[in-house]
Amino acid sequence: MLFKNTEHTIEKIYQNIVEISRSKFFYIDFELDDSFETRFDLIIFHAFMIFYFYKSKNIKQIIFITNVI
Repeated sequence: MLFKNTEHTIEKIYQNIVEISRSKFFYIDFELDDSFETRFDLIIFHAFMIFYFYKSKNIKQIIFITNVI
């Protein structure tokens, strides 16, 4: 049961990151190419920012998740 909740949390975080990276805001306002490489870069960038934020706030669950990933 412990890992099921963690897996759900990881999945939700990942879904949010991917949803943000698909936002038309980046491709229209910032004029980024809508390509695989650009979306991948945005996913990595947002994942880094989210995990850095949670780690700096010392939230133990997210630190555990980042260590699992």
